[in-house]
Amino acid sequence: MHTGVVRTLAALALATSAAAPVLAQPASAALARELTTTLAARHLDAFAARDPQAADGFVAALLYPNVQLLVVSGRYPAPDALAAQLQAGRFQEAYAALQGNAVPDSKLFVQDMQADGLRGDADQTPDIVYEKVVTQTILNGNPKSGDYRKTLKSKDEAYSRALQVLLEALKSQPAGQDVASAR
Repeated sequence: MHTGVVRTLAALALATSAAAPVLAQPASAALARELTTTLAARHLDAFAARDPQAADGFVAALLYPNVQLLVVSGRYPAPDALAAQLQAGRFQEAYAALQGNAVPDSKLFVQDMQADGLRGDADQTPDIVYEKVVTQTILNGNPKSGDYRKTLKSKDEAYSRALQVLLEALKSQPAGQDVASAR
Protein backbone atom coordinates (compact mmCIF):
# COMPACT_ATOMS: atom_id res chain seq x y z
CA MET A 1 0.00 0.00 0.00
CA HIS A 2 2.84 2.39 0.85
CA THR A 3 4.33 1.89 -2.64
CA GLY A 4 0.98 2.75 -4.25
CA VAL A 5 0.73 6.02 -2.31
CA VAL A 6 4.29 6.98 -3.26
CA ARG A 7 3.58 6.22 -6.92
CA THR A 8 0.37 8.25 -6.83
CA LEU A 9 2.11 11.21 -5.20
CA ALA A 10 4.99 11.01 -7.69
CA ALA A 11 2.57 10.91 -10.63
CA LEU A 12 0.64 13.86 -9.19
CA ALA A 13 3.83 15.88 -8.71
CA LEU A 14 4.94 15.12 -12.26
CA ALA A 15 1.56 16.09 -13.71
CA THR A 16 1.49 19.34 -11.70
CA SER A 17 5.00 20.35 -12.73
CA ALA A 18 4.26 19.56 -16.37
CA ALA A 19 1.15 21.76 -16.26
CA ALA A 20 2.96 24.73 -14.72
CA PRO A 21 4.04 27.30 -17.29
CA VAL A 22 7.71 27.52 -17.98
CA LEU A 23 8.77 31.14 -17.67
CA ALA A 24 11.12 32.25 -20.37
CA GLN A 25 13.83 34.70 -19.42
CA PRO A 26 12.95 38.18 -20.73
CA ALA A 27 14.82 39.12 -23.91
CA SER A 28 16.25 42.13 -22.12
CA ALA A 29 18.31 39.84 -19.86
CA ALA A 30 20.68 38.69 -22.61
CA LEU A 31 20.73 42.11 -24.26
CA ALA A 32 21.54 43.93 -21.00
CA ARG A 33 24.37 41.47 -20.30
CA GLU A 34 25.73 41.93 -23.82
CA LEU A 35 25.54 45.72 -23.60
CA THR A 36 27.24 45.88 -20.20
CA THR A 37 29.97 43.50 -21.37
CA THR A 38 30.53 45.52 -24.54
CA LEU A 39 30.61 48.81 -22.62
CA ALA A 40 33.11 47.36 -20.13
CA ALA A 41 35.32 46.04 -22.94
CA ARG A 42 35.39 49.54 -24.42
CA HIS A 43 35.95 51.18 -21.02
CA LEU A 44 32.70 53.14 -21.32
CA ASP A 45 30.14 53.95 -18.68
CA ALA A 46 27.82 55.76 -21.09
CA PHE A 47 26.78 55.44 -24.69
CA ALA A 48 24.14 57.01 -26.92
CA ALA A 49 22.87 56.50 -30.46
CA ARG A 50 20.30 57.69 -32.94
CA ASP A 51 17.12 55.65 -33.11
CA PRO A 52 16.84 54.49 -36.73
CA GLN A 53 13.03 54.55 -36.53
CA ALA A 54 12.73 58.31 -35.89
CA ALA A 55 14.73 61.19 -37.36
CA ASP A 56 14.65 62.98 -34.01
CA GLY A 57 14.82 59.81 -31.87
CA PHE A 58 17.73 58.78 -29.66
CA VAL A 59 18.63 56.12 -27.09
CA ALA A 60 21.21 56.52 -24.33
CA ALA A 61 22.55 54.39 -21.50
CA LEU A 62 24.46 55.05 -18.33
CA LEU A 63 26.07 52.09 -16.57
CA TYR A 64 26.97 51.76 -12.92
CA PRO A 65 28.78 48.40 -13.02
CA ASN A 66 27.25 45.74 -10.76
CA VAL A 67 24.62 48.25 -9.61
CA GLN A 68 22.31 49.37 -12.41
CA LEU A 69 21.88 50.19 -16.06
CA LEU A 70 19.88 53.32 -16.83
CA VAL A 71 18.43 53.52 -20.34
CA VAL A 72 16.44 56.40 -21.80
CA SER A 73 14.93 56.74 -25.25
CA GLY A 74 12.74 59.29 -26.95
CA ARG A 75 12.49 62.10 -29.44
CA TYR A 76 14.73 65.10 -28.82
CA PRO A 77 13.60 68.67 -29.62
CA ALA A 78 17.03 69.70 -30.98
CA PRO A 79 18.21 66.58 -32.83
CA ASP A 80 21.17 68.29 -34.51
CA ALA A 81 22.59 69.37 -31.15
CA LEU A 82 22.30 65.86 -29.72
CA ALA A 83 23.75 64.36 -32.90
CA ALA A 84 26.77 66.67 -32.49
CA GLN A 85 27.33 65.30 -28.98
CA LEU A 86 27.22 61.76 -30.34
CA GLN A 87 29.67 62.67 -33.10
CA ALA A 88 32.04 64.14 -30.51
CA GLY A 89 31.76 61.03 -28.33
CA ARG A 90 30.25 62.98 -25.43
CA PHE A 91 27.89 60.17 -24.44
CA GLN A 92 27.37 61.16 -20.79
CA GLU A 93 26.31 64.63 -21.92
CA ALA A 94 24.03 63.09 -24.53
CA TYR A 95 22.50 60.83 -21.88
CA ALA A 96 21.89 63.81 -19.56
CA ALA A 97 20.40 65.89 -22.37
CA LEU A 98 18.03 63.12 -23.46
CA GLN A 99 17.10 62.28 -19.87
CA GLY A 100 16.25 65.89 -19.10
CA ASN A 101 14.74 67.07 -22.36
CA ALA A 102 13.18 64.20 -24.32
CA VAL A 103 9.74 64.94 -25.69
CA PRO A 104 7.56 63.69 -22.80
CA ASP A 105 5.06 61.64 -24.82
CA SER A 106 7.93 59.73 -26.47
CA LYS A 107 10.09 59.06 -23.44
CA LEU A 108 10.96 55.62 -22.06
CA PHE A 109 13.22 55.42 -19.02
CA VAL A 110 14.32 52.13 -17.49
CA GLN A 111 16.09 51.61 -14.18
CA ASP A 112 17.47 48.11 -14.62
CA MET A 113 18.77 47.26 -11.17
CA GLN A 114 21.81 44.97 -11.33
CA ALA A 115 21.89 45.48 -15.13
CA ASP A 116 20.40 42.03 -15.61
CA GLY A 117 17.35 42.77 -17.73
CA LEU A 118 13.83 43.27 -16.46
CA ARG A 119 12.71 41.21 -13.49
CA GLY A 120 11.52 37.89 -14.85
CA ASP A 121 12.46 35.87 -11.78
CA ALA A 122 11.19 36.20 -8.22
CA ASP A 123 14.80 36.27 -6.98
CA GLN A 124 15.79 39.33 -9.01
CA THR A 125 15.86 42.87 -7.72
CA PRO A 126 12.82 44.95 -8.79
CA ASP A 127 13.19 47.23 -11.82
CA ILE A 128 11.32 50.42 -12.70
CA VAL A 129 10.04 51.49 -16.12
CA TYR A 130 8.74 55.01 -16.79
CA GLU A 131 6.78 55.72 -19.95
CA LYS A 132 5.76 59.16 -21.22
CA VAL A 133 7.20 60.63 -18.00
CA VAL A 134 4.03 60.05 -15.95
CA THR A 135 3.50 56.27 -16.10
CA GLN A 136 5.62 54.31 -13.65
CA THR A 137 5.69 50.51 -13.51
CA ILE A 138 7.59 48.81 -10.71
CA LEU A 139 8.42 45.28 -11.75
CA ASN A 140 8.44 43.55 -8.38
CA GLY A 141 5.49 41.21 -8.73
CA ASN A 142 5.07 37.49 -9.02
CA PRO A 143 6.47 36.35 -12.39
CA LYS A 144 4.04 33.39 -12.31
CA SER A 145 1.03 35.72 -12.32
CA GLY A 146 -0.64 36.12 -15.71
CA ASP A 147 -1.08 39.87 -15.25
CA TYR A 148 2.57 40.27 -14.27
CA ARG A 149 3.77 38.27 -17.29
CA LYS A 150 1.62 40.41 -19.59
CA THR A 151 3.02 43.65 -18.10
CA LEU A 152 6.56 42.29 -18.15
CA LYS A 153 6.23 41.23 -21.80
CA SER A 154 5.08 44.70 -22.86
CA LYS A 155 7.83 46.54 -20.95
CA ASP A 156 10.47 44.02 -21.99
CA GLU A 157 9.69 44.52 -25.69
CA ALA A 158 10.22 48.29 -25.41
CA TYR A 159 13.36 47.93 -23.29
CA SER A 160 14.82 45.21 -25.52
CA ARG A 161 14.31 47.40 -28.57
CA ALA A 162 16.22 50.27 -26.91
CA LEU A 163 19.04 47.91 -25.89
CA GLN A 164 19.21 46.52 -29.43
CA VAL A 165 19.55 50.03 -30.91
CA LEU A 166 22.43 50.75 -28.52
CA LEU A 167 24.16 47.44 -29.22
CA GLU A 168 23.95 47.78 -32.99
CA ALA A 169 25.32 51.32 -32.88
CA LEU A 170 28.06 50.40 -30.42
CA LYS A 171 29.18 47.42 -32.48
CA SER A 172 29.29 49.48 -35.67
CA GLN A 173 31.42 52.21 -34.08
CA PRO A 174 35.20 51.86 -34.26
CA ALA A 175 36.63 51.29 -30.77
CA GLY A 176 38.86 54.38 -30.88
CA GLN A 177 35.90 56.76 -31.24
CA ASP A 178 34.58 56.17 -27.75
CA VAL A 179 37.45 57.60 -25.69
CA ALA A 180 35.64 60.84 -24.83
CA SER A 181 33.30 58.95 -22.51
CA ALA A 182 35.87 56.55 -21.07
CA ARG A 183 36.04 56.18 -17.32
